[in-house]
Amino acid sequence: MAYELPVPRPGKKSGGIYSVGYNAWQGGKGLSGMFDALDAEGVTILVDTRNSDFRGRYSYDQLAQVAAERTGINGRPMRFAPRSALTGKPRQDEEYTPAGQADYTVMDTRPDATHVLDGMVEAAYKGERIALLCACADTCTCHRTRWLAESLAKRGVDVGHIEPGEFDRERYREEGVQELYRITPHSELPNLPSHSDINWREQAERWNQPKEPQPIPKGYRSPQAIKPIPPNPRQILIAGSMNANNAQLNYASALVMRAAEIGAQIYVGDNDQGVDARVVETANAIGYHDVVVWTAGDDPRNGGVQGGQVYQVPYNFKEQGSRYTQRDRTMIRGVDGEEGAAFFIDNGHTHHRNGRMTGTEAGFVFAVEHGKAARKVSFGRQKDREAELKPLPTTYIPQYRPQLPEFDPSLFERPAPPINDPTLATSDSGEVDSAPRPSKPLTDVEKWSRALETAETLATEREHNAVYTRRPGHRTAEVLDMQVLPVTDQKGDSLGYAVAAVDVRWRATPFKINTEDWRGADTVSVTEVAHFKHEHQAETYKDHLHGFMAAHDMADDPAKRRDFLREVGQLNGLRAGIHTTDLIRMGAAQLPNHHAEIGALQAGEWELKTVKLSFHPMEKDVPELPVEPLYGFSIHTAQTVDIDGQHLGYSAIALRDVYKNGLPIESDISESYMMELARFEKHDDAKQYTNGLVEYIKDKPDLEFIGSPENTAGTQAFLESIAPINGLQVVEETVQKRHLLDTGTVRFHSNMDTASIQSLNRDQDSIHQVFDLEI
Repeated sequence: MAYELPVPRPGKKSGGIYSVGYNAWQGGKGLSGMFDALDAEGVTILVDTRNSDFRGRYSYDQLAQVAAERTGINGRPMRFAPRSALTGKPRQDEEYTPAGQADYTVMDTRPDATHVLDGMVEAAYKGERIALLCACADTCTCHRTRWLAESLAKRGVDVGHIEPGEFDRERYREEGVQELYRITPHSELPNLPSHSDINWREQAERWNQPKEPQPIPKGYRSPQAIKPIPPNPRQILIAGSMNANNAQLNYASALVMRAAEIGAQIYVGDNDQGVDARVVETANAIGYHDVVVWTAGDDPRNGGVQGGQVYQVPYNFKEQGSRYTQRDRTMIRGVDGEEGAAFFIDNGHTHHRNGRMTGTEAGFVFAVEHGKAARKVSFGRQKDREAELKPLPTTYIPQYRPQLPEFDPSLFERPAPPINDPTLATSDSGEVDSAPRPSKPLTDVEKWSRALETAETLATEREHNAVYTRRPGHRTAEVLDMQVLPVTDQKGDSLGYAVAAVDVRWRATPFKINTEDWRGADTVSVTEVAHFKHEHQAETYKDHLHGFMAAHDMADDPAKRRDFLREVGQLNGLRAGIHTTDLIRMGAAQLPNHHAEIGALQAGEWELKTVKLSFHPMEKDVPELPVEPLYGFSIHTAQTVDIDGQHLGYSAIALRDVYKNGLPIESDISESYMMELARFEKHDDAKQYTNGLVEYIKDKPDLEFIGSPENTAGTQAFLESIAPINGLQVVEETVQKRHLLDTGTVRFHSNMDTASIQSLNRDQDSIHQVFDLEI
């Protein structure tokens, strides 16, 4: 057969299509050896034909990063494109032969596969060199040869199959040349059957059968946790088995309840089964929001906690373990070494794969090795497996509340109703309503501050992961531009205006990068940050965001700004989705005119359709940032000493920070003031009082921790009313905040008679045994 597009020669500028199987390259340098062959052939696009990378030897992220370090025949970085439509795994019943094999003749009629193959042929005729990637080492048995190459041959393309070269010792001695790889044109291969050799039906049945967990090997001893669990931890990690029994699920719910009662932050993974899913369900059921769900993807698989946080852990192929192992280890490292606790709820079995430990036991061992306060609770007994699943709880009551004075309406300049029990609300008829009061919505500045915390956390993780170094002489560039763009639906009707972050990236290239012209970029993506009815609202919001980012020195860190703006979009009720103009897509049907699309973005026009991206226009006007200084209140615990440095006790301290430019950031604090509220003999008593006071203030709708002087006047008056009740004078002194927080010590003169130091009456045993639940 005469092919219109033969296998291209390395020195020519013609296009073509290859196929390669990564398992043919073995050894520690197998991946680099395969990419050396692709690089030598000038491959410009690597198309992954696997169904997914879940069980694969190499992940999508790993292949994409290595490909970006290689250069194609066109002088640009090699691009990576996964296309599951070309998988050799049958997806429909009609794609099986009577013997259970994959029928490639039927699979060749897939509409999505036809579309991709047509696009590849068109791209090859335009000069692209494309390589079809699969895991199979044997070229003649893989679906790349029996289906894809045959289908491309019908379209006039002779596919070249790339395999490792055989070492010819005699030629190597005579000529000093070692054949690193060889290419076999598809037209030179023998006629092969149009179906797979393996029985896909039997294999699918084996994969679908649940695997029994392997028991703990004989002689294995779980490490002994040395560090004790803090009596009142501020962070609690809850991890456990995916295949959890009812006893494990009940214990997970009980841990969530305990954490909520003391106001501890919860760390949990994003698995949609087992312990992780139960923790998320329980937190949502009781309405507890201080939960961080750690995920290895873009969105948590279990949906996350409403009002909670999501931390993404990007996969780094240079680190050990799968993406989920790296996620678990990052989550464990994030647990506070002094006030954090990690609980591992085990089903009594340990998984071992390839001689290494995985699962809950592996997480527990890692936590112990890193000095965390960890505890493993095993539920492998027969009665545990037969336990009944308890219903999800619906409410929780904080375990400790300090005795505080009632509100006096005369302390406020504006009217405020008297409030008694912080857990109850009073109806218009005077009856007590036991329903919890809804939490106050976050202001824009509070949202931005919370988004900044997430961005800084991700920046720390990126620095810790030590991303790979590009080749010398290769340039990269990023531009992150904020624009106000008109939004239309699919019919072209106006939906309002969006504040959008336009993210432009140039990957590794040896050529000069022109950041003024986006048409030479590799990817251009648009992240929706906020939506408004009117254009002036969006412009005002964008200007405020620009000012906030400038105040936090984010101008020179596009990655940090990207994380920050994506988090702002989530806090504004938008999906964490990105509408991407991806220049590695092939075929005119998918991306008809990306140059015009980029030009429209540069001109400030947005013709991308956002109806599928959770469009919710904001009806309200954007509040102006306060021009007057802000006051920020916080409550701390500190050791109290006299002027000679002699110990006097432990105090609950109120700090009042003044933000000179109206932005609640540490660098904007012009001065701080300190006032002593109560003093105790024991540190635990002072800590309990401080935590209870913070929770008490949070429940009061008329008290603000941060805001304008007018909005925080009630907070100031309330705190001044506490000190006299505890036998202290109302004295507010200037203080160096950083020194106080670093040393944990405050110096007072003679503000109180040491004989009148208080001690809270509480059950010490119940506090220290707070996590010793019934098993």
